[in-house]
Amino acid sequence: MTPSLHRATPQDADACYGLLRSHAVTLDIPLGSVSWDHPRAAGLVHADAAAGRLYLVREGPTLAATFAIVDEASPRFKSVQWAQPDARAVYLHRLAVAAPLQGAGLGKWCVAQAERIAVLAGSTYLRLDALPAEVRAVTFYQRLGYADRGIIRVESGDPRQPLVDLVCFEKRLDAADGRSAPIS
Repeated sequence: MTPSLHRATPQDADACYGLLRSHAVTLDIPLGSVSWDHPRAAGLVHADAAAGRLYLVREGPTLAATFAIVDEASPRFKSVQWAQPDARAVYLHRLAVAAPLQGAGLGKWCVAQAERIAVLAGSTYLRLDALPAEVRAVTFYQRLGYADRGIIRVESGDPRQPLVDLVCFEKRLDAADGRSAPIS
């Protein structure tokens, strides 16, 4: 079945958050944990939906994946050594693919859609981050041509582990990345 991309509505936010939470494998770090179960994650997903920057992917009637595209850099990225720090960029956040559909290329399809959205928005770069301990995610982005721009430390919201490392990635886009399936 062919995936279809849709801009999520505020009514879709709970389902998208549910998909993220289904990936809430808690990563134990020395003094605490990081997980999509974190209380502020739900607020981020709902804010993304309200702002029109949350997307969902369906395969037939099934919610297959979700992600957000944010056009403003978080202050946490201030110290990242981007190739062109002043270039127009958008940021991919909260990408999750339903477990039964993983390994079939849907994640790659979602990233291609994010790249297309970025190009259509006039961006030169798509940027993102991942937990270094999530080796599958780090390897996935590297295979898709994303350049590692280093590790930053950010507040986790967990007082037992107030700071957590994130590896930052970016990819320079061209107009060819703007061709693909429509967004409904």
